Amino acid sequence: MKFWITLFVLALLAMPQAMAGEVGGDDPRSSVDVDRSAADQADRDLKNIKAWLSHFHKVPSRAELEQVSDDARDIVFKLAADEESFLFHRQRAIRALAHWADDEVRALFNEMLADEAIEEGLLFHIIPALANGFGEDAIDDLVPYLRDHDNPHIRISAARAIASIPGEEGQPVLAEALHDEEHPIVKKQLEDLSMILR
Repeated sequence: MKFWITLFVLALLAMPQAMAGEVGGDDPRSSVDVDRSAADQADRDLKNIKAWLSHFHKVPSRAELEQVSDDARDIVFKLAADEESFLFHRQRAIRALAHWADDEVRALFNEMLADEAIEEGLLFHIIPALANGFGEDAIDDLVPYLRDHDNPHIRISAARAIASIPGEEGQPVLAEALHDEEHPIVKKQLEDLSMILR
């Protein structure tokens, strides 16, 4: 009788290990936990990037953002492109996106500039971001906003963006705009920029 009791107890002790071995890595709950963990990490990264974009008087550097998350560029891109994003976060994300100046970023900026329904205030962030990120390559993209935009403040913003680009390629563009500009405030800004660039 003692033998059977001992055997029964050993069987009970071995049963959980055997069941655990059978379940192993095929337990569907384990993949759910991994998915939940990845989603939680993505949420934390998004919140941390938003915090960095919010708490600085200047746009954080690429290195600062990449220290927050390995996916910093993708998070910033999504914030910049998302029309539902909180406006301040979107503005800061647009400025920060210039740190990753590639074809996809340039296409996004130009798509946003071409969108007639875009909030005009965003243009004051896209225009300098385009200049900061792409330099002389952005001048042709900026010229229509310097020469043709109805809002004189947008024309001034484009002029300042072009003037901020290192090199001499923007000088004749600004000189030509000054020659044709009729609005007195824009004309004065162009004159001041021309004096600085000499």
